[in-house]
Amino acid sequence: MFEYGFRKGKENADYGGDNIKRLYFPKQKVIFFEENKNIEDSLKLMIVFGDEKEFLYEVDVMKYWEYNDKDLIEKKMYPLIPLQLFNLRKKLNYAKKKNDINKIKELSIVARNLAEKLAIESKELFDQDEILGEDFHSMLLAIQNLIEYLNRNYIDDENLEK
Repeated sequence: MFEYGFRKGKENADYGGDNIKRLYFPKQKVIFFEENKNIEDSLKLMIVFGDEKEFLYEVDVMKYWEYNDKDLIEKKMYPLIPLQLFNLRKKLNYAKKKNDINKIKELSIVARNLAEKLAIESKELFDQDEILGEDFHSMLLAIQNLIEYLNRNYIDDENLEK
């Protein structure tokens, strides 16, 4: 996180009127996908310089599980929409460990319906010129890849990927 900001900042460095080089860090956010009550609202890094001066670098945290597809669309976070399918992973993992076949079947239907809903929402965004054709294609590909991942690792339904 810090290294990324530093590299991007170096690309945008300039000299002000006082002949001091300024390094601009882009605004950053760290995304956590799976719910965990121990995740705080920000991550902090204390930078200590050779003369013992300290600088606190803080980055906001996005708790993805707090967002649904409508929230992501409203906030124009379109590339994150397909990842809504990943929210099922934890429940599927639990059901698989318990060998709860009924729960896995239930979640399989949820996954199928959610994938279809996300694909339709992505098409609507494309039709409304909110996303480009290649972005639409990438979103559909991400939905397909996530369905395949969930199916291979948890569901094992030969019809799901169709």
